[in-house]
Amino acid sequence: MVRALTQMVRQQPEELQFIAQPIGPMHDRPQALEGVTYRIPLDRLGTLFVTVNDLGGEPFEVFCRLGKAGADTEADAEALGRLLSFSLRLIGPVPRRLRLEALAEQLKGIGGSIPLGFGPNRVRSIADGISQALHRYLRRSTLAAVVTEPVAVAASGAVAASRAEATPAPISGGSNGQFCPRCQRYTLITDQGCAMCECGYKEC
Repeated sequence: MVRALTQMVRQQPEELQFIAQPIGPMHDRPQALEGVTYRIPLDRLGTLFVTVNDLGGEPFEVFCRLGKAGADTEADAEALGRLLSFSLRLIGPVPRRLRLEALAEQLKGIGGSIPLGFGPNRVRSIADGISQALHRYLRRSTLAAVVTEPVAVAASGAVAASRAEATPAPISGGSNGQFCPRCQRYTLITDQGCAMCECGYKEC
């Protein structure tokens, strides 16, 4: 097999250049990034928090933390977050959003010993919970792009009116806001790149 591979390299080196190429350099991380955090309950394992930070309108890094610090499950969650961030920060031709979509699909549906919930809200494992958070991020960013793209060419007054109509007001206990760690309600919204809640909590 080694002899055959050597012969292939000699005959068609241009098609096998990727074998000798090292992993490409990584994007440098700025001092500050904006993002969003998702809360995924995992029953006896604790609460999973998944943060996705953006750079240039695309996902740049992922942090995964589990409530019970020091446990093996916490280490597993952190390791998955580091691998996701590593994949996103590598310089390459594939857009970072497409990479995140593929990674979320790979983690989707992985089963564990302590599933939680039913139907579409069922969380099967730490990996599956991270996948659900990533899919929520992807849906959110897609919706934001659809809302802002048509109004980019409008006058400033029309832009403000369109955004006001397209963005629903937060409802306590509803599903159109993110979970606030202070007041424990789904009233955390993002305004000018900063996640804030009506109770006064801010992430920036």
